[in-house]
Amino acid sequence: MEIVTKEGCPGLREPPGDRRTKRLTMSFPIVARGASEGQPFEEATHTFVVCEHGCLVAMKTPLVKGQLIRITNTKTKGEMECAVVFLGQVSAEGKTEVGIEFQESSPRFWQVTFPPDDWNPRDRKRPPVYGGGPLGRNPIPAK
Repeated sequence: MEIVTKEGCPGLREPPGDRRTKRLTMSFPIVARGASEGQPFEEATHTFVVCEHGCLVAMKTPLVKGQLIRITNTKTKGEMECAVVFLGQVSAEGKTEVGIEFQESSPRFWQVTFPPDDWNPRDRKRPPVYGGGPLGRNPIPAK
C-alpha cells in the first residue's frame, strides 16, 4: 500500500495542492451503475486510488463531469451515490481515468483506516537495522 500525500496523486493530472484527506493507492473491485447517453449502464472495474471522499477508476463507459452514478464496493456490498468530478486520459484499451466523489463523506466505505491529516510518511519510525557488534545484535540506526 502506498500513501499518496499532497505531493501528488498517481493518475491525476491536477495540481498537487492541499488535499482534504490522504489518498491511498489501493485496488478495490467496484461496480458502477447509472445512465450514459440515455441508456442504463453497469460496469465492473477497480479503484487505483481511494480516499474518504471517493476514488479514481478507469472506465469504458462514456461519462461527463458532474454526472451522478452509484458505485458498489463488491467486497462489502456497500453502495454510494457519487458524482464524476474528473475525467483524465484515455488508455490504449479505451478506458478513461475517472475521479468519483461521494455525495457525502464516507470514511468507512473502503473499510481501511486512513492516516491522520498531519501524518507524514517521512516521519514514521523505522525498525532498527541489526548488525555489527558481537553476534550482530547491536542496533545500527536506520538511515
